[in-house]
Amino acid sequence: MGLKNILRKKALKPTGDKRSKAFINLEDLKSVGILFERDNDATAANMAKLAKFLHEQGIQIDVLAFVNMKKATEELQSKKGLNLFYKKDLNWIGKPKSEEVVNFIKQKFDLLIKSDFSNAFPLAYICTQSNASMVAGPKDELSPYYDFILESKAQDQNEFHQGLIHYLSVINKK
Repeated sequence: MGLKNILRKKALKPTGDKRSKAFINLEDLKSVGILFERDNDATAANMAKLAKFLHEQGIQIDVLAFVNMKKATEELQSKKGLNLFYKKDLNWIGKPKSEEVVNFIKQKFDLLIKSDFSNAFPLAYICTQSNASMVAGPKDELSPYYDFILESKAQDQNEFHQGLIHYLSVINKK
């Protein structure tokens, strides 16, 4: 195990105050963070559908996507309503250092959804450091960092999102 991997493992340990964990029902959610790796247009479209659905429920949404490129293309720069960070926004071990990511981590979301199947280190770091009341994600290599894990048979984002919405609707219902 190289130095970079040792430091990454150490970086994934939560720092600062222990966050208070709570499972909040869909009806009671006020703020949700959506986190994913923006690797293609289909992934972005799926995240937009999820964000739109949650927004229609009266929930404040903040979307952050990692783009595994050094800098933005013109096409990506033209995307509105989507906060992006790039390789240039990471330190040498892959830890996000941009102010935008730091602010995202500090937000006290009712729910942070790691909403794709990417195993990118920057996403794992954000999940472990987040102040969210609950971190939800699909069953993948980053599962140890989630409070709520939902299995999807074929790594299907739509299936994962529908399942998550279903469970958020029925668990802790008043």
